[in-house]
Amino acid sequence: MPEKSINIKRIKSLRICDSLFNVKWDCAEDGGWFDYGKRIICIGTKTNTDCQILSIIIHELKEIIQVNQYTRYTRPDTEKEYEFHYNHKEHSTLCCELAGCLKEFLK
Repeated sequence: MPEKSINIKRIKSLRICDSLFNVKWDCAEDGGWFDYGKRIICIGTKTNTDCQILSIIIHELKEIIQVNQYTRYTRPDTEKEYEFHYNHKEHSTLCCELAGCLKEFLK
């Protein structure tokens, strides 16, 4: 079955809570990343379908919101992997914030 098209807006900035992030669309990247200190979100578009790009957006937004909630923790054995600890109330808040941010990317 062919993938359905998703109309993604390539926005240049996004406000998450009280922080304004610059959104970078990078055709040389396959994945995504963010730098909270510099307020940058990078979305890789190289060889990615619209569904994959949407998945990258969701992943990065969710992680930024979890940083704001203090529910993302650096694993003690590595500085590149994280653990997430939160309850159902925090999960519900995360979903509401994520929906509000995600709508900015959809046409």
